[in-house]
Amino acid sequence: MGFFFSEKHGGLFERVSSLKDGGNMSLRKVIRIKPRKNIFEPLGVRNIDITEIAIHEREKRIELTCVIASPGNLHELDKIEEALSKKFGGDSYFDFGVEFLKTEISKDELKEIIERIIREIKKSNAISRSFLYLYRINIQPGFINIELKNQVAVETLLGSNIDYKLNTALQKYGVDNFQVKLVTGDFSKELEEIDAGLIKITKELEKKVEEQRVKVAPQKKERKNIKTSESKDVFYGREIKGKAIAFTDLNEIYDGEQCVLEGQVFATEERELRSGKILFTFSITDFTDSVSCKLFVEKEKMEKTELAKNVRPGAWIKVNGKKQRDKFSNDEETLMAGSINRIESKSVERKDRAEEKRIELHAHSKMSEMVGAIDAKDLVK
Repeated sequence: MGFFFSEKHGGLFERVSSLKDGGNMSLRKVIRIKPRKNIFEPLGVRNIDITEIAIHEREKRIELTCVIASPGNLHELDKIEEALSKKFGGDSYFDFGVEFLKTEISKDELKEIIERIIREIKKSNAISRSFLYLYRINIQPGFINIELKNQVAVETLLGSNIDYKLNTALQKYGVDNFQVKLVTGDFSKELEEIDAGLIKITKELEKKVEEQRVKVAPQKKERKNIKTSESKDVFYGREIKGKAIAFTDLNEIYDGEQCVLEGQVFATEERELRSGKILFTFSITDFTDSVSCKLFVEKEKMEKTELAKNVRPGAWIKVNGKKQRDKFSNDEETLMAGSINRIESKSVERKDRAEEKRIELHAHSKMSEMVGAIDAKDLVK
């Protein structure tokens, strides 16, 4: 059985049971119902009269024959479709047959009908959604030309019989003195406007993304100014001319960014790889922090430059290279060396400039846990 409006409930759905076949609707292919006048008025539908309803149960299709005051009232069909969809299910298809009381239809009203038909076709046809996103309606005597952006769109839609569907739907809306044709049109201006709009939207999005990135990005600390030493000898690569940064500023630069460090070597290691190259690792410090540096070098060049002899513990050097995280050492920040220069030692020799020199004595007594054989009082004497 089906459901529809009843006079008793003033617009509420009620099961239809008084049918000629005893209420057994499943045996009938099509069920036709003649509803009362103004049945959808409680929904705000005041300009449409439903004269007949045909329910195709197997196809889940419902045909409604409507008498509408004018094309300007077509929007009331949406209210009817929404109400029926809630009752019969969202997968049901509604087919409206329309007759207008108004005998003369203007061009604007005819365009409104075509626009509605196109929207209906696009709901159930993916190809039409792809190729009917940009079109223009041009009404001529006896013809309605739907202009598309190119011949590909025209041929694709013709191949899907969209022109036939448009003409069939137009007749259902009571317009039988016009034929719909799909033709190509000039959309260069519209396409330029679309491109300009896309460019504007893209720039606005990029601006918003950059603003958001600046908000969430950690602010870089101001780097310390340190005195850059003059290069004395080039141990490897070229003479380094860039300004050195403090070791504590290394974590403020990005991976892959170039920098220059100056420090004293305190550890070195050589390891020959399967490729025949030497992985030369050396660690340097500026006595506030330390950094591990790595260099891949040919064995012959390693010997020729006497790299291991020059870059040895105690040597003061200037190194430039790219910051990199070493995945083999728990993502430790390292410097992939490009050039190594010798610089003057920055070690400060401590000098006793006091006129009266001092001396420090150290001893253990019996009071100490250390082995001591003398009393403290004897030490004082």
